[in-house]
Amino acid sequence: LEGWMVEGERGEGDEREPSEDFFYAVPFAAYVHDTSLYTYLGPLDGMRARFSVRPALGELTFLTLTADYRRYIHVTRKSALALRGMTLANFGENARMLEMGGALTFRGRGFEKDADDEDVLVKGEAVALANVEYRFPLLPIDLLRGVVFCDAAVGSDDHDARTAFGGGV
Repeated sequence: LEGWMVEGERGEGDEREPSEDFFYAVPFAAYVHDTSLYTYLGPLDGMRARFSVRPALGELTFLTLTADYRRYIHVTRKSALALRGMTLANFGENARMLEMGGALTFRGRGFEKDADDEDVLVKGEAVALANVEYRFPLLPIDLLRGVVFCDAAVGSDDHDARTAFGGGV
C-alpha cells in the first residue's frame, strides 16, 4: 500500500491555477512467477514474469496495469540471451502520464536533454518496451561481463503515439 499527497497547480497547456492538496492511496496486488537460474553475474537460464494491478483510491482515481516478462536462454557455458517485454497502462479519469527511459528500462532515452533541458523519454498513458541482450564474459575469470543490446519502446495517449529504438555495447 502506498499513500500520496499531491500539491501544486492544475491546468491544461499554458493555463495554470493553484489547486488544493489531493490525497490518495494505491493498494496493489501482483502475480510473480520465477524459474530463472541466477548466477553472481545475473540470470543465465529460465524465465520471470510479473503481472500487477494498482488502483488509486481517494481524491484522485486511476488504475495502473503492468506486465513484465523476461526469458533467459543459456547459449554457452557463460553466456546468455536475454529477452524482455514490458507494458504499463493507466486508465481512468485521472490517468497519469507514464515515462520510460534510463538504465533499467529503455537505454536509448533518459540520458539526453531536449531544447528545454528536459529529459528525453518515451511518454504516454500506455507504454511498452522490448529488449534483446546477448550477455557474455569479457575476461576468462568472470570479473567483467559485456552486453550487446537492442531496445525498442512506444508510448501512446489519446492524441498520438511515439516510438523509439536504441542499441549499444
